[in-house]
Amino acid sequence: MSYATEHIATALKEARQQKGLRHRALSKLSGIPQAPISKIESNAVDLRLSSLIALAHALDLELALVPRKAVPAVQSMARTARTSYVPPSISKDLARAIQAATRAQDALKLPELDRLRIQLAEISRFKLLNIDSSAMHSIRKAIETINGSGGMKALQDALKSTDALLHALAHQRDLRDLMQPRPAYQLEDDNDG
Repeated sequence: MSYATEHIATALKEARQQKGLRHRALSKLSGIPQAPISKIESNAVDLRLSSLIALAHALDLELALVPRKAVPAVQSMARTARTSYVPPSISKDLARAIQAATRAQDALKLPELDRLRIQLAEISRFKLLNIDSSAMHSIRKAIETINGSGGMKALQDALKSTDALLHALAHQRDLRDLMQPRPAYQLEDDNDG
């Protein structure tokens, strides 16, 4: 498939994940069967315009043909619009992870648990948690097992995971913008008069 359709497929998948929707839920919202949605997101099939419109509508997206010169401005506005969304599943797991770390710290009084609580607080300050929900879920599960057997290993795993997550969040960029093919030069339009 072409780069343009790959970009659209990636954008649809990211929009679905940001909304916290599974393929089945998106299928119900859009009226498109679950299997084609999966194939569309993996860019394994040609995307029909009617399917694109239905998926965009279900994901609260708008399709528009934009003059090429206006694309950077539109992309900037789109990034700004997405910067305050935290999927409910991630928000819920983060809150539970903070509670579990607080309970563990109250019981064990370890400096590592203080560090873990600080890292979780830093993660919660990000307005956009553009991460896979399973990452936050696994961190929460590791923290919840700290009081049990193998607690120190669970604590080390949780610290390592939160370190990696903080690093990824602090350095995240919209890689699609960096990967956009750009011409080596561009001639100005001759529409001056």
